[in-house]
Amino acid sequence: MQAHFSTVEIVIDQNGTDTRAVARLRADADSGRIGTGIATIVSGDMATSDTAANLATARALSDLAEQLFDSAASNSALPTSWL
Repeated sequence: MQAHFSTVEIVIDQNGTDTRAVARLRADADSGRIGTGIATIVSGDMATSDTAANLATARALSDLAEQLFDSAASNSALPTSWL
């Protein structure tokens, strides 16, 4: 059995009330995928910049996961029970 390694790099950028996260997946056999997520702190909201960063990161990772599921679903060789 051969091991395969993947790396996810997450970059978080805060600009005013907007926080953006970009998750880059780098895998052995894949050229890479990018997921993005955005969170906005509304004036008067109790959310902190850490909370916004966590939410933006979760959304970026969710976007990346959705892309991977879509890619796997397009592979007709996979049993549907795996998806």
